[in-house]
Parts: sequence; C-alpha cells; structure tokens
Amino acid sequence: MAYNITDEQWESVEPLIPEQGRMGRKRAVDMRKVVSLIYLRWKTPANIGWGQSAAVCGFPHGTAIYYYGIWKRSGVLEKIKEALNVTTGSQ
Repeated sequence: MAYNITDEQWESVEPLIPEQGRMGRKRAVDMRKVVSLIYLRWKTPANIGWGQSAAVCGFPHGTAIYYYGIWKRSGVLEKIKEALNVTTGSQ
C-alpha cells in the first residue's frame, strides 16, 4: 500500500505545518512523512495500529502521535484533512 502523499497534496499541506520554534532541537523527521503517515491512518482500517503504520514510513510511531496530538489541539489537523480532501473517519 502506497503511503506517500503526492507532490500536489504536499504543496497544499506544507504551508499549514507550523514553523519550528526557536527553542529546542531541530526537527529530525521529515514532516511530509509525518503527514503521509497520518493520511495513511485516515485511509486504512482502524485495526491498523500506529506502530504498524509507522514501520512502513520508517520512523518511531511516537513521533507521529506527538504531531497528531499537537495539530489536533491547535486546529492544524482539521486544515490538513481539508487540504487532503479526506472524507473517511479520522483516528
């Protein structure tokens, strides 16, 4: 199963990703991969866990869960969902 979002999808989503703050470490993960994993979770059955999904993307599932939570609380996740035209239920 393909998990990468297309270049066109990324162009619509990338401006929605908050800039990294001045404090803390530099992001070590590709935000496109994080968005792709979240997109995969929206498009696959609920019985596929974060760990299984993240293994496909090649980074720890805790990273995706972290950004998912932050973006959900801040409203960014809904904007990403709209940009990707996701009509299935979210996790």
